[in-house]
Amino acid sequence: MVGASDTLHRTVDPFVTAVYGVPKVALAPLFIMWFGIGLAPKIVLAAISVFFLVFFSTLRGVREVDLKMVDALRTMGAGRFAVQRMVIFPSALPWLFTGLKLGLPYGFVGAVAAEMMASNAGIGYLTQNSAGQLDTAGVFAALFALMVVTTLLNEALGRLESWIFRWR
Repeated sequence: MVGASDTLHRTVDPFVTAVYGVPKVALAPLFIMWFGIGLAPKIVLAAISVFFLVFFSTLRGVREVDLKMVDALRTMGAGRFAVQRMVIFPSALPWLFTGLKLGLPYGFVGAVAAEMMASNAGIGYLTQNSAGQLDTAGVFAALFALMVVTTLLNEALGRLESWIFRWR
């Protein structure tokens, strides 16, 4: 909706950009106070870390839609929903996947940061605990595990993208 409407874009963009400028790790203590020490602050911080990259990427994709295709569909009598379903969404989908691929590591940064601040399990906790005991091998093991998980998820995302765009 933000990408399709110039008025909405001009209204929302400054606020989204302002919130995007806040370091996400600085929000971790706030989320821990609001949501407790469990899984919720990790999920929220990871989602916030990923949201802006996906939002801005998808927004660019929606705004880069070929207007000739939109005009052609409207000439044939297509309504707003049909244009969004047949032109805008398929055109913005590659941009969405680009945002997801860029955001995946940032999501892990958010989750690990929340685990480092207040958790008793997870890779962030393992890293913090190992560092506190001056266990270099433990820190490297946690970092290696994080790299493996990120690589596997990135590969899965790439395969999903290939499957969705198999017609290309």
